[in-house]
Amino acid sequence: MADGYDVGAVHVTGAPPLDPEIGKALDRYGAIASARLLDISDDGKQLLIARGGDAFVVGAPLAEPVAIASPVDVAWAAFGERGAIDVAGDRDGSEDDRLYEIRAGAVKTLVADQRIADPIERHGRLVWAQPEEDRTAIWLLDGVPRKVFEGGGMWAVIDLSSDGSQLLARKTLSLASSTLYRIDAKDGHAVALTSVDPRVAAPVAQFGAEGQLFAVASAGDRLNAWELMARGQRLLAPELAWDVTQLAVAPDGGTVAFTANEDGAAVLYLYDTRTHAHRVAERAPTGGVIADLKFAAHAPVLAFSFSDPGHPRAPFTYDLASDRLTAWTAPPVIDVPVVAPVHIAIGDVRALVLKPAAKAPVIVELHGGPEDQWLARWAPFEQFLVSRGFAIVQPNVRGSVGYGRAYAAADDGPHRGEVVEDVGAVLAWIATQPDLDATRVYVMGTSYGGYLALASLIAYPDTFRAGVDIAGIADLVAFLEGTAAYRRASRRTEYGDERDPATRARLQQLSPLGRASAIHVPLLVAQGKKDPRVPPAVADRLVATVRRAGGDVWYVAAADEGHGFTRPENLGVLQTLIVQLLSSR
Repeated sequence: MADGYDVGAVHVTGAPPLDPEIGKALDRYGAIASARLLDISDDGKQLLIARGGDAFVVGAPLAEPVAIASPVDVAWAAFGERGAIDVAGDRDGSEDDRLYEIRAGAVKTLVADQRIADPIERHGRLVWAQPEEDRTAIWLLDGVPRKVFEGGGMWAVIDLSSDGSQLLARKTLSLASSTLYRIDAKDGHAVALTSVDPRVAAPVAQFGAEGQLFAVASAGDRLNAWELMARGQRLLAPELAWDVTQLAVAPDGGTVAFTANEDGAAVLYLYDTRTHAHRVAERAPTGGVIADLKFAAHAPVLAFSFSDPGHPRAPFTYDLASDRLTAWTAPPVIDVPVVAPVHIAIGDVRALVLKPAAKAPVIVELHGGPEDQWLARWAPFEQFLVSRGFAIVQPNVRGSVGYGRAYAAADDGPHRGEVVEDVGAVLAWIATQPDLDATRVYVMGTSYGGYLALASLIAYPDTFRAGVDIAGIADLVAFLEGTAAYRRASRRTEYGDERDPATRARLQQLSPLGRASAIHVPLLVAQGKKDPRVPPAVADRLVATVRRAGGDVWYVAAADEGHGFTRPENLGVLQTLIVQLLSSR
């Protein structure tokens, strides 16, 4: 085996050469294009969409998308004034976004000297946050940029009133707690609209057309949709037993669209602000994930992205007047086998399971976050693995969202080490399934899921045959000290404050790096060298530690990636090696 080799910007050590046949087979899945909604024009007659890091204008339903020559990998874009398109993004996965205006193919830099976060465009004005380690500034661009607010902690802009005089902003106290504020754009005076109690969250809000204010906020264990009034508040759908995840207000203020996450699948609701009644949107897609809700500014047309296990993400519009659903991009040809996931419960842990027809080895795949959730969406790599004979179990372990705030907080602070017990419960369940091969079980995870994959390899050394860690947190202390400064405070509320000696000792004890010499099964580690979230140097230390102890590590390091692998050419290298590793063990 060669000591190391390069494939473009990816450097590989400890692994065999790439198998070209696996790469060719993967290409069939990678060629199935997906697209997410970025914006809808004011009249509802055009969409902005993203494919990978590129943005496109779609001039009419099913029309050929027209590419926008952007100077960056587009993270956000919106229709601007007089034919302009505003975009924000970075060039290298660093998440150090900048803001640009594109007009008739010419690029104008709007903001080049500060990091852009959570930009929005409203009524011809741009607003964004500039986060730093312990403070956030909010800027408004209406002709010339000006700072309209600065406050301690992490803030994000949510909405701007039609006259530009009022902002809605969210102050994040922790990953599970936030407060909604109204900010005067003239003097920066901020007034809390929801409780500052750390047990309360208010992640989403929007102004109505007639002075109303609507928000997604918690009351007890669930997030629901509310109308916030001068005196009191009104619950829009009191009977909902699942979390409301997003909302959008129609231009005339008469309808609020919101989605509920019902065990990993979205249901779209329409609320009439005059009758205070709500209904399920009759012709909206079901059984998958609805995201990116946006109303046209001057038309009763709602746009969103949708994906389900059999269909890649694609943009749609929903006409409120006619209840008509319209697809805006031609559906791709799916010429590969697709297996529908099955929802199961393993004790308190809900999971998605994908199985091939025959008795199968099993990949336990762990999501990041930890505030994340396995959802009923298109997952091409997982489908490819199933086509190669693997079963996949995706458990929503404690700390996952979608099942109440108490469950999402069940891994916080001193309970972090208990999460591996949920992985143990999954392993015990696998051993009882006659169509799963409990002698060939693997673990794979990304980001926090990578941390949990490493921790599981250590906790259950005789169970797994191999493991995959993608941008994982191998050292919790180094992660907290080295993650991007603006993220550090919220991560400390999740994991604990490493500056406290007792907490630091507990985090060191929980960190896989300190026990990595116990990993004796083959391990693939993948890391972007420009990762702003997880320090890349820790991955180097992890690899060296396991190798010194005699372990077999395949190390895949990408010079032009940030937190995860997003460039198709790099992702192809990583996925090919994952398949090679798991197929050989």
